[in-house]
Amino acid sequence: MTDTDIYKILLPIKVKVLAKVQQSLLPSKRKNILKEACPEINIWSTVERSLSTQIGLKLQEIATLSSHNVVNLDKHQKYPGIDIRIDDIWEGQLKTSYNTQTGTHKQDALKVLIDSTTQRNTKPFFAIAFGENEDYMKRGIRFLSGPAFWSILEIDYH
Repeated sequence: MTDTDIYKILLPIKVKVLAKVQQSLLPSKRKNILKEACPEINIWSTVERSLSTQIGLKLQEIATLSSHNVVNLDKHQKYPGIDIRIDDIWEGQLKTSYNTQTGTHKQDALKVLIDSTTQRNTKPFFAIAFGENEDYMKRGIRFLSGPAFWSILEIDYH
């Protein structure tokens, strides 16, 4: 795996985000009063959401460059609550940062993750791609962030 491999994965993000922004500028009956009164809100919320989604999907692709057997399940079989599988042992969610799918959704996401991994007899994990260097177990789920996650895949975080 080289920087060029990663660059090729990340390059399409710009095109996809810009397409979403252009689409958000089109007239729509679905816009709320705030977005109609201040179109900039619509543009910036579209950029933020689209960019976060695209980066998350691309991070899953980057994980597959690992020397380990990493499967991006969004591109293959889709299981509820699971983004990637590592070495047919670990299955879990990979989030871009701490503020992605937190708050009221986090507990639901963790329950779905535990249910899915229990059905297939795999070990659950919840990883934050860009975070502090953390690796701990809590309620049967391995929580990883930043360098701790990428080192498991033998991908240099820095």
